[in-house]
Amino acid sequence: MSDDRKVVVVTGGASGIGLAAVRSFAEQGAHVCILDVSQQGASIVKGLASEYSQASFSFHNADITDWDALAQTFEQIYVEQGRICMVYANAGISQEVPFTILEEKPSKPQLPTLEINLIGTIYSMPQIHLSRVVQKLMSLVAVKLATHYLMKNEIVNSAKAPTRGSILITASIAALYPFPIAPIYAATKHGVVGLVRSLAPHLEKVAIQINAVAPAFIKTNLAADGLQSVVFKKVVLTPMSTLTRGVQQLVSNPSFSGQLAVVHGDNVTMSFPPAFVDEDTENNIETLWKLGIGAAST
Repeated sequence: MSDDRKVVVVTGGASGIGLAAVRSFAEQGAHVCILDVSQQGASIVKGLASEYSQASFSFHNADITDWDALAQTFEQIYVEQGRICMVYANAGISQEVPFTILEEKPSKPQLPTLEINLIGTIYSMPQIHLSRVVQKLMSLVAVKLATHYLMKNEIVNSAKAPTRGSILITASIAALYPFPIAPIYAATKHGVVGLVRSLAPHLEKVAIQINAVAPAFIKTNLAADGLQSVVFKKVVLTPMSTLTRGVQQLVSNPSFSGQLAVVHGDNVTMSFPPAFVDEDTENNIETLWKLGIGAAST
């Protein structure tokens, strides 16, 4: 790539929240790499290119649950563009498999939501070169891609914090509150928040920021037609403009890391982890972190 524009990767970027984020980055003149399984990739890029002359785009057909394909796509982007500056791991689904309590014989649950929302997101995450214990634990979930390429960037000493680049993930308000209508979906989004908050201290050591944005009810193509016609008429919807404002608030400030921005109505509100239940718990967790001891001991 000959110019110095930022190269941004957005998974699930062909529609809904992802496409809104693509437009937001395009307004800033970035080269935006859209990763999606949509068959409309060429027409989407053509339309965006005519709308945002200051930006450039590429489309990559990629299934985020396919590790080999996703790794190949990231490598292709890096070779073609020369760098990756920011990764927005947005791709997700809201499909909920019925959680049957009474069964004559327990059946194996089908968990596509878990595969895409959490495992696919982890595939977009880093492998951090810290202690051997941490490396071993992280290799189990293949948290490699984003930081593998961000680590190739030189550190930029901005006024707020040094940075090599940033990672952003789409969570949900279902990560903050009980969400009985979709417990598996809620579990994946709770997992995303835990991932972000727990990876942030590791990534801070190598000047990479990681944050999450948690949208309230936003009208997207993930919802079935019946849901749109019934539920969306009864709830307060959040404008997509609030979502993109939250996205830009997180990615534009390198001092933000491990943060969760809740976007609701016209507001962007930071949500923080709960206070420790007691001093011993706080000290224990901090001690384990300093010793490089992970979940195997808890």
